[in-house]
Amino acid sequence: MDYSKFEKLAPEKRQRIINAALYEFTLYGEAKASSNRIVKCAGIGKGMLFYYFGNMEGAFRYLALYTHAKLSGWMTETAERHAGVLARWESLLDFAEENHAEEPALAAFLASMYGRAGKNAARIADYAGEKALLHANLNAFYQQVDTGCFPADVDASLGIKCIRHVMLASVREAFDALSETGVEPAGFLTAMEQLREMLAALCRLHCKTEALAC
Repeated sequence: MDYSKFEKLAPEKRQRIINAALYEFTLYGEAKASSNRIVKCAGIGKGMLFYYFGNMEGAFRYLALYTHAKLSGWMTETAERHAGVLARWESLLDFAEENHAEEPALAAFLASMYGRAGKNAARIADYAGEKALLHANLNAFYQQVDTGCFPADVDASLGIKCIRHVMLASVREAFDALSETGVEPAGFLTAMEQLREMLAALCRLHCKTEALAC
């Protein structure tokens, strides 16, 4: 599907459509999503939705590609900015929280694909390439890490491995929770708070200082 016409829209209008579609597919799942609700929320004609996406499957596919690409981009940028693995995680959460103001349903949409109760969980198999890209970026996330903040009695490679497994499990729990709470703001805020608490705990366990420079 060619999405070039949609990409050429004015940013504000494009964002309205993206947000409306994110809400709709998160709340109802692709099977029960309504084009009428999307166009009403976005303030566009129904014909325009199909002009940009072809059909509802095309709209869902755009969102799946869009959200995966955004998350992958955050990972890449974070790894380039920070040398410490916990600092990278903190920066990644910062990206998510800052983006939430503009796209409040983005995290919930991803949870609808990856969370245990997600209404779009069955569709993740159709996006194996995007899922593989996320894993590749996650692997790169843990490469070329500064280990100087680990105490001398902590094996840095084991410390990084521990951080990776704990944070991955924590993100999965967050997605599971978000897949149940949907687009409720309180659900996202709770998930972010819990992830930051886990980061702080890992810092106390593995780093020389309380600062998330590790």
